[in-house]
Amino acid sequence: MWKPKRNAGLNTDIKTYYQMIRIIASHNMVAGWLFCFFSIHAVWVSYMSPQGRVELLNNGELIGDLLPPVGRVEADDEGFRIYGQWNFASGILHRG
Repeated sequence: MWKPKRNAGLNTDIKTYYQMIRIIASHNMVAGWLFCFFSIHAVWVSYMSPQGRVELLNNGELIGDLLPPVGRVEADDEGFRIYGQWNFASGILHRG
């Protein structure tokens, strides 16, 4: 919903976004939660570099996140290594 049009999104403004959540939730609360939950993750990507945004948003997959960050990332010869332990995150089983 909030993804820019250049990344195959709708670039919805905040007022329209919240109206859509309310309408969906008024018919089915679970559907309203899922709509909000899965569409909000693209917002975090907007804080990334332009190259990072393109890499994540242009592949058409869902974006999952865990807050707060509890691990660490280190660059190595092959790319990156991720270390740490993460607790349950709702919906994370649907990652790419």
